[in-house]
Amino acid sequence: MVPDFSLLPYRVVDRICEYLYWQGVRDNDLHTYAGIPIGQLDLLPVMHTCRSWRFRGLPIFYEAAVVVVGDGSSSPSPSKLSKSSGRSIMIKSNIELTLFSGRAPQTKYLVLFSNRHTHPEDFLIELEITEFAQYEWPSITTLFFHHPLSDRRLLTEKEVDVQDETITVINSCLINSLPALERIRALINNKDSYGLYPIDDLVTAKKDTLRDVILLSRLPIALGIQMFAQNLTHLTLYSANSKSALRMPRAIASSLISLEIGPVAPTDIWGPFAGSGNDSEPVDFCSLRILKLKFTNAHLRMLSGASTKEAKKATKRFASPGPDNEVAKGIYPLFPKLEFLAIIAYPYDIAQFLENFPRSQIKHLRLLRCPNRIFSINWANFQPLITCSIDVPPLLNDNYHDKLEAWLAKDMLKHHRSLKELRIVVESAMHISLPHHGSLPQLQSLTLDLRFKFSDMPSVLMAMPKLRFLTLMVYTASNKAKDLVASRSTKHAIVKHDVISKSLEQLTIYIYDLSPGRAERTLTKTSWLVARTPGIIRLRTQRDYVHVMQKCIQETIEDKHDAPPSVRHLQHLEYRVVNE
Repeated sequence: MVPDFSLLPYRVVDRICEYLYWQGVRDNDLHTYAGIPIGQLDLLPVMHTCRSWRFRGLPIFYEAAVVVVGDGSSSPSPSKLSKSSGRSIMIKSNIELTLFSGRAPQTKYLVLFSNRHTHPEDFLIELEITEFAQYEWPSITTLFFHHPLSDRRLLTEKEVDVQDETITVINSCLINSLPALERIRALINNKDSYGLYPIDDLVTAKKDTLRDVILLSRLPIALGIQMFAQNLTHLTLYSANSKSALRMPRAIASSLISLEIGPVAPTDIWGPFAGSGNDSEPVDFCSLRILKLKFTNAHLRMLSGASTKEAKKATKRFASPGPDNEVAKGIYPLFPKLEFLAIIAYPYDIAQFLENFPRSQIKHLRLLRCPNRIFSINWANFQPLITCSIDVPPLLNDNYHDKLEAWLAKDMLKHHRSLKELRIVVESAMHISLPHHGSLPQLQSLTLDLRFKFSDMPSVLMAMPKLRFLTLMVYTASNKAKDLVASRSTKHAIVKHDVISKSLEQLTIYIYDLSPGRAERTLTKTSWLVARTPGIIRLRTQRDYVHVMQKCIQETIEDKHDAPPSVRHLQHLEYRVVNE
């Protein structure tokens, strides 16, 4: 019997069509750097399906107007886009199809994509040949401007004048064709480029409608953002010149809700933010709720490529508070509504750096690869914290292991009574003992990416009565004999309890660098734990271990000696594969 695919839910059909067209990129991914909705743009797969599939699939196909600048010919030929996943996919323009179908008024995105070294004339020719420039696209709210590479040769003065005139025409074309533009995603990742100039006037002309801008460039960003009206709410700037990027948010400080910026030199952060020494008033980011600062990671490269002695010298060099606390006249920017703070790769004293922010109102905190004085942060000042992600880098310190365990017991797994989501990543070759006495009464999601002891898990789970989602990363142990002994002690620590957690619904476990036998022992321990969590619904692991997990669960069900009073919930578990 042939299945009736027309009965599939709409959301399932949508996901299938998204995969065919846009490689799965949708609205919820468009804020990411790689979220450019370019796929194979091939209508044939959907045209060979039933009417209900075509009804759902065609609008998704025409969601984005794609202009590919590849060969400059009158009929755009397929071009190759090499994605970060390593796959190579075919892309091509779809403007003619979109106009012919009559669906242009429903198109939401415009993608201007270049796959080779081009001149601005190539973009203009393609816009005219595809007839994009002859129409007004009333529903396009997002522009993706991707990778315009210029000719590497030096241009003559006359050629520069012609290029400038062409860029002016491109600007005028985009201004007239995109009346409802609200978001710009521009990626310029080559130094030999005419950069952001093709959208420069567009930025100024649309200052009253622009709400969200992401600019990533290996060139200094020099757009007229200072000319923006007070409507821009989301701004992401990644530029080769951090000082020029840091100066831009000052002009629109009152409207910004989200700001992400980098890579910033740690000595440059406050000066451009606060203004020159002649300024008498601090810059007030009165509406800013989300701030992400990514610093240059020269210190991490020093640590990774140096000998132990050299790495210790580099660590000592960055152990000072840092020059960034030296601000002219002591003027710092103000963040009265800040709720989300992410600091990435800050090399100096992170504990002191955090004092420049309103810690008592921050609800979401991420500290990634900040090596100096991470254990000295006064967590009592972060009491309203709801979500927290801490990446503890390896420190060349004699008592690093002891400090790490004390930090977990004293700070991270004890005092944050309002915390609902916690993620801890620790780069350590040694096993970390988790505290047996702690209290996180509101925690609902916990991720532990460290070498932990399974025997600690019962006490950890019992200290978290509302925990629903648990994610564990399991790495190889340093000694096989110790691992076997640990298995016996772990079994005793777990099986002595009838119920360990009543709230846990989902357990995700990743296994790295383990032999098949040790991986099976790890999943056996997991099955003992799962048998004592009667509310669990779902188990997730890598594809290679799903069958082993099912086998271990079945053995636990059949174990009449050590099984808890009831294992009925194990018979209805969902097994799912995680993305690796």
